Amino acid sequence: MSELSQAGEELVKQISAELNESEIGLVRKTVGILGDERCAKLLAETHRVESEGGMLTVDGARRRTPGGVFFRLAKQEATDEERRVLFPAAPGTGSAYTPPSEPPTWEEVRELLEWAKVEPPTDRGEFSVKATIVGRPKGMRKMETCVAVSMDPRKPSPLPRGIPDVPDGAIGTVLVLIDNRHWKQVSPYLAKDKEDDLVCEGYPVFDSKGKTVILAHRVFTRVMRKEQKAREKAKAKEKRRQAAGK
Repeated sequence: MSELSQAGEELVKQISAELNESEIGLVRKTVGILGDERCAKLLAETHRVESEGGMLTVDGARRRTPGGVFFRLAKQEATDEERRVLFPAAPGTGSAYTPPSEPPTWEEVRELLEWAKVEPPTDRGEFSVKATIVGRPKGMRKMETCVAVSMDPRKPSPLPRGIPDVPDGAIGTVLVLIDNRHWKQVSPYLAKDKEDDLVCEGYPVFDSKGKTVILAHRVFTRVMRKEQKAREKAKAKEKRRQAAGK
């Protein structure tokens, strides 16, 4: 790893500060091996992952820290040789990196779908489902009781190595139906700030042609949510102040 340029050192400081990451040495090492441009993109991707709910640890027990997300993305971005240097094994634990087995193909996944369909029903295996859509509407049509907005998918976040990538074209345009009352709350935010994103949580419905409709039950924007959190924080602070004055 060569010595970092001034721009590289500034990027190390930026990553460490924005992600509240104390392992500055590992950040510097990552920038030195992957380079400024790739690490700047990884920082942007980390912020995007965090804004969409974060990333769980491998065992699913907890949400990764922002720094943990960055290093996980860096590990996925790195080549095998870069990965060996970035994340060497501890002494006595064996080789630094063993290439993973290939994930199942989509043909194998389709076979698994057929298997899942014929599994006998039991009192287990039932589920509830919620979809979250984050982005800017590309089109909007008003109806009597609701608003229909159309949204196109962004490139998905990196997935764990053990599962197949999302196939090209698998997710097309999504239609989101939003109650008029909810739309009235979020539309001024979207009109005011072209960088603000709409966030819709709801129940996904898939038609026979594979198209997706989201029936939204919770709708807000990033800025709207940020303002709400600030009000809640101020309210809690005032409540503590009043309690201390009694």
